[in-house]
Amino acid sequence: MKKTMAILSATKGRGVCAKCDLGKTNTCQPVLQVTNKDKKRTEDYYLEGSVSAELHRYLCKGPKEGVLLTGSVREKEGRKWISGKLLAPRD
Repeated sequence: MKKTMAILSATKGRGVCAKCDLGKTNTCQPVLQVTNKDKKRTEDYYLEGSVSAELHRYLCKGPKEGVLLTGSVREKEGRKWISGKLLAPRD
């Protein structure tokens, strides 16, 4: 079953590593954690493509608050994946 892709406007959250911080994968994988408006639930978005590699260098030293990105979201293997552009942090 093919999942449709959704386009994200600029989305802000906390950058973490799925392996080191969440214990959900066997290898390092950047994740954007976004808390919903009522602050009752956090959604994990796994990053792929160039945005993943770009954000990974900021997460090597631990979680990073204030991560801002834009792109498209799709579901794969029961997880939400974002491919897009990192807006912040920037050097």
